[in-house]
Amino acid sequence: MATYREELTTLNDRTIARIYDNTTEDITGDVHQAEDLDQNGTFYGNLLPLRGDAFRVVRGGVTADPVDNFNALQAAYDEAKALTPYGNPLSATNRVTIILMPGTYDGVLEVDTEFIDFKGLGVDASDTVLTTSDQSSVIKSVDDVHFGNLTIATTSPVSNPAAGAFHLTTLSPNEVFDHVSFVAPVKSMTTPSGALMSGNYNDCTSNTIHSFSLAAGGVCRQCIAHGGGGAGDSSFGGSDAFFYNCKCSNFGFTGQSFFYNCTGGTNSFSGVKEAYNCIGGNGSFGLSGLYASHIENCIGGNGSFCGTGHIGDVINCTGGTGCFVLGALSGRITGCRAGDGSFQVATPITGTIDNCDFRWGGGQRILGDGAKVIGCRFTYDGIGSQDNVFLLNTSASTPVIIYCTFLDMPSGYYCVAGDGANSATVAHCTGGADGTASMTNNATTPYNVFIAALNA
Repeated sequence: MATYREELTTLNDRTIARIYDNTTEDITGDVHQAEDLDQNGTFYGNLLPLRGDAFRVVRGGVTADPVDNFNALQAAYDEAKALTPYGNPLSATNRVTIILMPGTYDGVLEVDTEFIDFKGLGVDASDTVLTTSDQSSVIKSVDDVHFGNLTIATTSPVSNPAAGAFHLTTLSPNEVFDHVSFVAPVKSMTTPSGALMSGNYNDCTSNTIHSFSLAAGGVCRQCIAHGGGGAGDSSFGGSDAFFYNCKCSNFGFTGQSFFYNCTGGTNSFSGVKEAYNCIGGNGSFGLSGLYASHIENCIGGNGSFCGTGHIGDVINCTGGTGCFVLGALSGRITGCRAGDGSFQVATPITGTIDNCDFRWGGGQRILGDGAKVIGCRFTYDGIGSQDNVFLLNTSASTPVIIYCTFLDMPSGYYCVAGDGANSATVAHCTGGADGTASMTNNATTPYNVFIAALNA
């Protein structure tokens, strides 16, 4: 059969050529493939066929015209939509893949058919770029489509706040992005009216704010929203989504979602549903009092673990200075530690603090109904205003303080001070001003189970 041979590109003294089974450049033939030759014409073998029942290869080309590249992509996509792989209709288990050779593809790709996937053949996502100067290079109106090893970009100017490299018009829980970079001047990922994204993102990056904000069930694994000059701020959020091993700059990882082994900048992890083994900068892990957050094995900077209140669990966490300053505390704080000026609660405590190590100074800590303080160490930081560590509330119903240590107490103040009307259980505690016994002012306040011999 007569063939037509077209040289595509030369790399490292090797020539890549496309072979047609026609005598003219007609891509309608049944067998298309590429071959690898060196400068002497030595044949190194066929690289890959360029078409098949379940795939199409778009030649691209690093030095080729980006608009021509896109036109080839559009033609391949139009053809793919009519395919019936292996004689069966397109479906979630019977898909077509469009393979893109490295290069730049300049145009707007409207993805309107499910089960047709796009994969870049370069070494890295940056080798294969879908871009446009319009609002979006990819506009997707269907659910189940996979993208892999690509850069999806727009050069639309910063003056256009609606510009998003990838624009989604419908909730898409089955879409998948593997090793995809989203690049834009303003926002790399957009939806109508700011609705949440969805789907699964693996090893992806974005250079703009408000990236990877996912709806319920959405998943991000090892994704990065790059920082610098505010870029990346407010990324990784949503409602009931899951984030694993992700990184962001400031104000990231927010909302009622689940975060595992993630790292953020300042003011990250606010109002989360769960956070495990995460690291935030100053002002992170905000506790709003509206949600029963579970935060465990996390590290925050100065001013972290603060907010209007806490009704969930904070377990084995570490903060800097000025941490755990709360409006209310009805949940549990256990195994936590923080530096100077930490642990202040504006309203009576009704929750539990156990096995914690706090350096306090100033503020108040009023014990309310049901409060339990167990096995903790409280050290006056010598900086904040001098005060009693705990004060009993007039409505308190026998709060419990046991197995606690109070260090460096300011002279004349008490570890547990009464208001003259209520009682508390204080037992197995040590501390006082300069090592002397000033555990309680029990002479003026009745304590129901204050046993001097059990306290030093």
